[in-house]
Amino acid sequence: MTATQRLSSRQRQCLQALAEQGEWPARRGDFGWKGSAGQAGWAPKTRELLASLAALGLAADESTITVAGSINYSAGSLTRSTARARRYTITDKGREAARRDEQRP
Repeated sequence: MTATQRLSSRQRQCLQALAEQGEWPARRGDFGWKGSAGQAGWAPKTRELLASLAALGLAADESTITVAGSINYSAGSLTRSTARARRYTITDKGREAARRDEQRP
């Protein structure tokens, strides 16, 4: 069984959008997608779908974690917070799966 046969229709549509866009998120657009993909029914579930594609090796999770700290001198305490910048790219395996999916009748 190939990866595209195991994909749900939402995963396939998300993979196609990622293949067209190359990476997620876009600088501008709805739900991180340029064009009509941002209005697709699956778009609100983008992060979940991309994580599942990454688990299959069809996308690469290139997210980064930023640690920020601040010192509150009046209270003498140090406060740290972390933030994750999400970024996904399509892998060669993902491009091949998207191409195969486009060629299916």
